[in-house]
Amino acid sequence: SSNGSLSVIDPADQPSSHVSGSMEWLDGSSAGADKSFSDADDDEVAIGLNKRIGQIATKTGQYGSSTAEDELRQHLTGEELRQLLLTKYSKCYDVSIVRRDVPGMKTFICLNIMWLHLEQQSFRMTPGQYMEKLEGVAALVNILGQTDKVRAFLRTPARSQKGLPRRPVVGTAISIRFDLEQAIVDEWFGSGYD
Repeated sequence: SSNGSLSVIDPADQPSSHVSGSMEWLDGSSAGADKSFSDADDDEVAIGLNKRIGQIATKTGQYGSSTAEDELRQHLTGEELRQLLLTKYSKCYDVSIVRRDVPGMKTFICLNIMWLHLEQQSFRMTPGQYMEKLEGVAALVNILGQTDKVRAFLRTPARSQKGLPRRPVVGTAISIRFDLEQAIVDEWFGSGYD
């Protein structure tokens, strides 16, 4: 087995004469004639895939792209949440944490960014009530360990994804799905439909 690790080269990053799907090892040698993908051991494949996932995340502006991991994991405050919403959407949208059960499959916990916002005349909260709600939501995000996910999402530019609008519109919230184990979901949000 070779000492190098497998890394798939993104064809979009290569000159047009480069063969699509070719591989190179982290030590710089080419995988073409020396070693094929099927000859790599599990550790080489795992290291190569992790490196590639990191490269893709950096290019797409997802978690880890331009913000240090320590910064993403610091406690989120209501004021910071308000500022992140204002910076991304130019409005202080209402937020709520929701539980969604998919019968027979999984339970999802999401931070929903609602279409109602503080700047509307018809908004039903005062600025003080809105900040109190944001503080509570931020506290729960901290407890659930999802600060990095919320910050990473709110720091990326607003864009349409999976057929959904780039910002909340009446009847359609933007959801940030949390990565939680079922035991944590049950502890904090109940056992749902059994």
